[in-house]
Amino acid sequence: MSTSSVVNRPEPKRAKGVYLAFVLGNAALLLPAYFIWMRYQLLETTVGDWAVLAILACLAGVAAGVRGYHLAVRTGRSRRTTVETFAVVALVYAVGVGGAILLAANAWLDSSPARVLKMTVASHSSCSNRAGGAVYTLAGGPDVPTVDHTVGLRVAGCGQYSVGQHLALTIGGGALGRAWIVSLRPDTVTRSSP
Repeated sequence: MSTSSVVNRPEPKRAKGVYLAFVLGNAALLLPAYFIWMRYQLLETTVGDWAVLAILACLAGVAAGVRGYHLAVRTGRSRRTTVETFAVVALVYAVGVGGAILLAANAWLDSSPARVLKMTVASHSSCSNRAGGAVYTLAGGPDVPTVDHTVGLRVAGCGQYSVGQHLALTIGGGALGRAWIVSLRPDTVTRSSP
C-alpha cells in the first residue's frame, strides 16, 4: 500500500467545531437579512431592482472567486472547488445581505412624508410556514403608484386578513426613490358608496 499522497483533514472534533461556527455565523447574518426583507418590502419590485441585485451578486461572485483561486493556489487545495464555493457563498450573501442593506437604507434614510392608501384584499395565497407566511394581493384605486394599481405583499403568519377586507396601506417614498411599505392595518373608517 502506497502512502505517497497525504491528505490533510481536520480532526473530527475540530471539523465539527468549524462546521458549527460556519452554521451559526451564517444564521447570525442571514436571519436578520430575512427579517429586513420582510419588514421593508418595496411597493412594487421592478426588473431594475433585480438587475441591481444581479450586478451586485456578479461583482461579489467574481471578487470571491478570485480570492478563492489565490487561496487555493497558496494552500494547494482544489482550485475549482474552492473558487466555486467562494463564488456561491458570495452570491448568496450579495443577494440576501446586500439586498437587505439596500432595503434598510431605502427605509431608514427616507425623509419623505408617508401616504395612506385605501386597499382591499383581492386574493391571498395558501399559507405556508416554510414560505414565510401568506402573500396577499391588495387592489386599490388610481392613486396606487403601481403599474396595475395592485400590491403584492408577503405577511408573516396566516389568516390575518380575508378577501374583501378593507385595509389602510401606509407607504413611504424611499430614500433611494423606491416606494416601500411602512405599515398595513385594517381600515377602521367606513367607506361611503358613490
